Amino acid sequence: MSASISLEAAGYVLNKYYLAYDWSAAGTITDADAEFDEFGNITNGLRWGSSNDIPKPTVAQLQEKYNLIVSEGEVRQKFAKLDGPESIYGDMQGFYGTVKEYATLLLRQSDFAALPDVGLANQSEWDAYRASLRAIRSNPTENPTWPSKPAVTYS
Repeated sequence: MSASISLEAAGYVLNKYYLAYDWSAAGTITDADAEFDEFGNITNGLRWGSSNDIPKPTVAQLQEKYNLIVSEGEVRQKFAKLDGPESIYGDMQGFYGTVKEYATLLLRQSDFAALPDVGLANQSEWDAYRASLRAIRSNPTENPTWPSKPAVTYS
């Protein structure tokens, strides 16, 4: 069985690193030649333009660059719906963005807890929650363990 990468993953890489080159993709990307229908439309694989001055990237190269994109938190995905005004950035189903963007929005929602005169009885819980969000934002992974949002309890 030959190595392959999904069109979605390859799309992130191709659009980030190879946007200036002539290519098209469909289906599952493998190291085999692209497949076309009777009209010349690509149906599966990666078509690499003959005018490109670099060789067609291999699946291993695409996967390596995709892993880098994931480690940098650049892959967009669907997250839980946000409360408050930030929900305008998502839709009725939830927020679509990167891990970094979602962690940043959760931090913005909890900014009030960082003010010295708020008077939260559970300030240490909020401090730990915000520290966890900052850690996720600084070192994103594809599926981080999101901290539970503490209750708002005033002293």
